[in-house]
Formats: sequence, C-alpha cells, structure tokens
Amino acid sequence: MELLRQYFSEEEIEEISLLKELCDGMLVDGKQVVCFEVLDDILNSRSEINNLPKVDLLVMLEQLKGFNAFWKDAEWYDNQKMETLLPKLKKIIKQELIEREI
Repeated sequence: MELLRQYFSEEEIEEISLLKELCDGMLVDGKQVVCFEVLDDILNSRSEINNLPKVDLLVMLEQLKGFNAFWKDAEWYDNQKMETLLPKLKKIIKQELIEREI
C-alpha cells in the first residue's frame, strides 16, 4: 500500500503525532505501546507498512482497539478524533494483512 498519507487529513496526521507523544514510554501489561509511533513513521515516510512483520500489524490492531477502549471514558480526553481515525486505521491494517494472504 503506497501513499497512505493521502487517506488522512492534516488534522488526523497531527492527531496521530500527538498520540505518539502521549504514548511515549507507555507500557500496558509490560509491553510498550508502539502503534502510534509506527503509524507516524509510516505517514511520514520513515517506514512502509508492507515492510512490517505480520505480528507487528496484529499488535498495532490490538493496541489501537485497546487505546480507544481505555480512553473513551476519560473526561479530559476528546475521543472524537480517535473514533473517526480507528475505522480508517483498522481498515488499512486489515487490508495489508489480506494482501499478504493472497
């Protein structure tokens, strides 16, 4: 999948970058939260989604779902942007996984 950046608005790309900073050093069950760091790298052409191992894509999917579930009830966090981003991100990751199965 090329040019993933075209599927996101500048505001969405900025939100992913901010979420990357928010999650910097965050551990959940002893594992580092890396989904936004990886997405930021992909959107800024520092990495390519098709070069990521399948296990990393699956970890990203789970972390995105978990992040959304964890923060949706936090009063100080506006989850609205994440609610619009999540389906888009899940679709892109799942599409990459499907393409690898073909």
